[in-house]
Amino acid sequence: MEVMYLCPVCLHCEFGSGEEKIECSFCGAEMKSSGVSKLIDVDKFKEYLKSQPEFNQVLCDVRIRQFTNELAQQAKEREQQKREEAKMVHCPACGSTQIQMVPRKWSLLAGFATNKVDRVCVKCKKRF
Repeated sequence: MEVMYLCPVCLHCEFGSGEEKIECSFCGAEMKSSGVSKLIDVDKFKEYLKSQPEFNQVLCDVRIRQFTNELAQQAKEREQQKREEAKMVHCPACGSTQIQMVPRKWSLLAGFATNKVDRVCVKCKKRF
């Protein structure tokens, strides 16, 4: 499980395994393990930063705003991706999005060439 490391000088944030010592890539100071995993909520992050007296509280407020904005941006991206996936055509039988358009050679009613196409699932071969 990845653990969040914070630099006590500049509050730069990095992730590691939780057992090694990490130096800050910006200022070179030794980073402190927060014991908080990568998938955390903003309230836990705020509590941790406010409970550490060696952290500059002004920088803590800035970092909390940055972290909140990052989480909001990630949520927007996930929502956008869900909307795009919902727009995609998928097979009603297996749910696959690998669909091929196959033209009909003839019509059952008229018995001659037609301009219609069928969608065929590449995975299960169902026509719809």
